[in-house]
Amino acid sequence: MATTRDDTLTLVQFAPALGVRNASPFCLKTEALLVSSGQPYVTENWADPRKAPKGKLPLLRHRGQLIADSTFIRRYLESTFAIDFDEGLSEAERGVADAFVKLCEEHLYFILFYARWMEEANWPVLRDAYFGAIPALLRPLITTQIRKQSFNVMKGQGLGRHSREELYALGAADLRSIAGFLGDKPFFMGERATSADATVYAWLSSILDTSLASPLQDAARAHANLVSYTARLGQHYFG
Repeated sequence: MATTRDDTLTLVQFAPALGVRNASPFCLKTEALLVSSGQPYVTENWADPRKAPKGKLPLLRHRGQLIADSTFIRRYLESTFAIDFDEGLSEAERGVADAFVKLCEEHLYFILFYARWMEEANWPVLRDAYFGAIPALLRPLITTQIRKQSFNVMKGQGLGRHSREELYALGAADLRSIAGFLGDKPFFMGERATSADATVYAWLSSILDTSLASPLQDAARAHANLVSYTARLGQHYFG
C-alpha cells in the first residue's frame, strides 16, 4: 500500500546549529529514536516553537495528530508500531536506564543551558544562531530579555541559584556517573542500543560536538570513553 502524506512521520524540530546536528538535545534524541524505530520519516524545521501545542520542540506529526514532547513521542512510536526500544532489559535495568535519562533531561540539561546561554563568550554566538531572524538593531534588546527570562526558569528550578563553579562541578559529577556506568560497553546498557542511548548520545553530542567551548565540554573530553561513545553512536544513528 502506498504511503499517503498523512501517514508520513514528520519530525518538527529546530534547524542544525552550533556545530551539531540539532542544537536541541531533545530533538536529537527524538531523531535517534525515529532511526531506531526503523520507520521512514521526514524532518521539518521551525524557527519559532511558540506555535507548538506546548510551546516547545520537538513535535511529531502523524495521521493528523501533533505529538509534543520527546517522551510522549517515544511512547507514541512504541504503541503505534509495536516497538519496545528496551527489549531484552530486565525491570531493574529499565529502572537504571530511566534514572540516567532523567539525570540528562532534568539535571545535566540545565548545566548545558548555562554553558550556552550564560557564558559571556558563547552568548553572542548562540544569540545570532537562534535569533538571527530578529532585525539586527532590535536583536540585542529583545534577546537580552529572553535570556533573562530563560535564566529565571533555571533559578526557579533551583540550579540557577548556584555559582558558576558549583554548577560546573555538578555537571562534571554527572559526566563521571555516565562515564563510570558506560565503562567499555559498546552501548549504554550493553550489547545493543536502547532508548537510553538516544538520550545519552544526544546530550553528549550537544556537549562535545558543539562549537561552543565551556568547562562542561572540558569535563566531558576528560573521559575517553565518552568521546569514543559519542562518535560511535553518531555513526550508529546517522552514518
